[in-house]
Amino acid sequence: MIRALSFAATEADLQAAFQACGKGPSRVRLLRDKATGESKGKAFVDFDEDLEGSKAAVRKNGQDLKGRRMTIEYARARAS
Repeated sequence: MIRALSFAATEADLQAAFQACGKGPSRVRLLRDKATGESKGKAFVDFDEDLEGSKAAVRKNGQDLKGRRMTIEYARARAS
């Protein structure tokens, strides 16, 4: 999960920011308020391989995107 995102950041911005990490993200989901459609400042960025997600977390944690420093929490996939 990515927290502390700029409210101006879009899914395309996140896709571009993480593109250099391995093969790039397989999925980007920006969390939005149901009533207003505005960004909540949080997102999920999924990678096909765990190694790629780890590289992204290490490289991008604390980096600036659209004027705010991203906080990245590495989350493992849930067992099904």
